Amino acid sequence: MKVLRTTLVHPSEGREEEVQAVLGQLGEHISAQPGFIDGYEVECDHDECDHSIGRVTVWATKADADRAANQEYAIALWAKLHHWAQSAHQEHLLEVVGERHGPAPAAGRRGTRTRHTPSALGA
Repeated sequence: MKVLRTTLVHPSEGREEEVQAVLGQLGEHISAQPGFIDGYEVECDHDECDHSIGRVTVWATKADADRAANQEYAIALWAKLHHWAQSAHQEHLLEVVGERHGPAPAAGRRGTRTRHTPSALGA
């Protein structure tokens, strides 16, 4: 069953670029892992979400998501993120219980920006 892994990080003041760079490195790494389907870098620029940035990834199975997250390189990148964050990052693994497909919205929600990372497998 597909799962979504969400990660949100609130960078320490002045560390936003470093956090974004590490999230980009993480995205490049995990997009090449078995079971990766899709991924997005997300940014929330309003007070409700504490100006956080992060990632949302879609995986074929929970085992695939866990395997990718527990690789030595991924763990090293998470350590960098933890060092540059104001508080512990938030991570959630959500099981997909239903799917609907349609055209992408013309514009994202106000105050939110996403960047799409296509699967290395072309999925």
